[in-house]
Amino acid sequence: MRKILTIIIIAIVISGCSELGKRVKNVGEKESVNTIAVNQKVANVLVGGKFKTTAANGTPIYIEFDGMENRFYGRVVNRYIGAYTTDGNSLDMNISQIASTMMMGLPDAMETEAEYFKFLPTVKQFTISGNSLIFISGSGEKMTFERER
Repeated sequence: MRKILTIIIIAIVISGCSELGKRVKNVGEKESVNTIAVNQKVANVLVGGKFKTTAANGTPIYIEFDGMENRFYGRVVNRYIGAYTTDGNSLDMNISQIASTMMMGLPDAMETEAEYFKFLPTVKQFTISGNSLIFISGSGEKMTFERER
């Protein structure tokens, strides 16, 4: 009985290692030169900077970018995180998979946050002008952030 149990455990470990090898191969595949250049361009513009805008009611909105993971994060009332992708040599952007904490805040700030979370998935492009990061939705609506650092 012990031998059978030992054989089963060894088989499970070996099959797990073979799956790990497959994952490592996918991660280690080389990207095209164009993809690397675009990712570097986006990383140089976005990563390492903390951007802020203030809504008309005075609510601050913060956003930062992680270029290695293609993630962004920030806070309004709640902390949030999401994913983004870029396309080609243009500064096209697709924001998706937004998640946030669920704390309560002042009604005006909660309304601002709800509007912001509705706006983010509509962002299709961004531009940089000096220290300003400008999100542009598919319908042309804009939101401007200023670099804080």
